[in-house]
Amino acid sequence: MHFRNHSTFLLILFFLTPPLAKGEGIGAALVAEAEDLLGVPFAEYPRREPGKYHPTELKQYTNCAGVVIYGLRRVGILMRYTSAAGLRRVLSKMDWEIHAPATFRTGDIFFFGNQSALLTRDTEPKGRLNDSDEFLYAHYAPVKKGLWRDLPFRQPEYGIFRPVTAR
Repeated sequence: MHFRNHSTFLLILFFLTPPLAKGEGIGAALVAEAEDLLGVPFAEYPRREPGKYHPTELKQYTNCAGVVIYGLRRVGILMRYTSAAGLRRVLSKMDWEIHAPATFRTGDIFFFGNQSALLTRDTEPKGRLNDSDEFLYAHYAPVKKGLWRDLPFRQPEYGIFRPVTAR
């Protein structure tokens, strides 16, 4: 099936995606979709050229926010590509922020200043951050998975968002 317009494809994908119960997390689906970007080269400011697809959509290059937005778009949450700071502002308006003490789970989106990462595997003890929890991110290198203890941008202060559907 060929679509002339990428937006038409995303709109059709959105309506074909089975609805979740209101407030149900979409973390596992988000992670599965975002993992398609593993190995995609890093670009600090990926920009869409007029009349063309965003480079993240084409898997040419991406940044930390692009990894998260790519996954969100694939699970039916349509949003523009933006910076990590812009993504955080959008997610804040969606009332997805969770606060400590929180129980973390797969698909939670973490922000460390201007860097974002996606929790892909929550290891024992479940629901608590520990050194062996796994994240998907892009940080001056191709998109990869890394352990909490090894994240190069890890900070003591971070924000967490849990995507849920409002449908």
